[in-house]
Amino acid sequence: MLKSVTYSKVVSSVFLLLCFYYILLVFSTDNNSGKGFWKEINDGWWNDDDINVSLEDSTKIQPIIGGLSGIKLLRYFNDNLDYLNKHIPKHFHPYNNNYNQGNTTNASSNKVVVSSYYDLFWKFILSNKLDTQSMIEVLTRDVDPLNSVHSHNDYWRALPLFDALLHGVNSVEADVWLVEDYDNTTLAVGHNNLYLNPEHKNLKKLYLDPMVYMLNEINHDNNVTYGMFYNSPETTTFLFIDFKSEDSVKTYNVLVESHLSTISRYLTYRRGTPSNDGTIENTIVWKPITIILTGNYPDLHGHEDEMLKPYIFFDIDFDDFTSKEAAIQILKEKRDAVLITSSSMSKLIASCYSNSEDYESYSGIRKLPFYPREMAHFEIRCIKNKINIAHEVNLETRIWGVPEWPIHIRNTLWKQQYNELNSNFLNTNDLDAIIAF
Repeated sequence: MLKSVTYSKVVSSVFLLLCFYYILLVFSTDNNSGKGFWKEINDGWWNDDDINVSLEDSTKIQPIIGGLSGIKLLRYFNDNLDYLNKHIPKHFHPYNNNYNQGNTTNASSNKVVVSSYYDLFWKFILSNKLDTQSMIEVLTRDVDPLNSVHSHNDYWRALPLFDALLHGVNSVEADVWLVEDYDNTTLAVGHNNLYLNPEHKNLKKLYLDPMVYMLNEINHDNNVTYGMFYNSPETTTFLFIDFKSEDSVKTYNVLVESHLSTISRYLTYRRGTPSNDGTIENTIVWKPITIILTGNYPDLHGHEDEMLKPYIFFDIDFDDFTSKEAAIQILKEKRDAVLITSSSMSKLIASCYSNSEDYESYSGIRKLPFYPREMAHFEIRCIKNKINIAHEVNLETRIWGVPEWPIHIRNTLWKQQYNELNSNFLNTNDLDAIIAF
């Protein structure tokens, strides 16, 4: 009898344990309605407001991101890639190429637009924002634009343009190559023409399409245009387009005719006003996007006036500013279509030594790159003189090619540029470091 009772207790205990284990298994296993109770608790996804929201019943996965924006939103996305990839509805897809419509309904949910990672980020934002929200609000609601940072080689990032916006950076850069394939002409984006991917990485898909998609959401009045920072809608975003191809004139024509002409309402432009002496004075009308051509762009001096569109601006080298008069002459040749001037650190340093009688023995430095070190007092005085000239003719400055390693040297050079040279833009590849600077 005792053995029978003991046996019954053992069986009952085992049965209860199995039931308990089964309950845990049900709540902790992935299924169609979510990620699993315990896993959501541990990952911090569980929210009382989410209890009645399932992916089967809703086209939104919200309120998952809540009040996140900027780099917090980016970190959240990166920390939950596996879950998002499994559960974001497939019908959410990045923009198509229709600037005017700006909808996603015609895009194939299976076709990669840029990359799997990039496309997932778009789906993540689209599937989380409320119908009354714009992408700009979701991305930059709590982001203040820095206005003094340039995202160098921005196209190298996993999220071109978006990474910069989420960090508050309003100046980005894309290297473009003219790629002609039968009747299809594309401005591919990349550092080296051997590794271009024109179908997925081109100027439209990485920059112009997402910019216009976001701007179309918030600009319904043709008389007013708002930019890409929610808390600072008047702030423009500079898009530097670095010409790489030998045929710069054709690259320019393709850029203007096939890429920019249809979106001119969003582009900063020059408005000519006759002055009392009969000359034309240019007034800058700021818009959400400011186009700056740099690199191997064509010299339009002497070409027909219609070639130089009012929304095109040129990047020139302020190392050539030997005097204010010289700067004014250069601007006349560019028909005053200049807002920002750029020069390399190595060229500026070499120029300082080669133009100084006291340092004739250092003229050979012109052939050498600027090695990682802080600038000497003489170099600071020399470069600052040229920056002052640029400022006198109402131009902003940017120095590229500044060493970014070792870190302590990079930080010192940033301080010298910002505090001593008064250069307007810090050129960097490391956005996380610059916002912590």
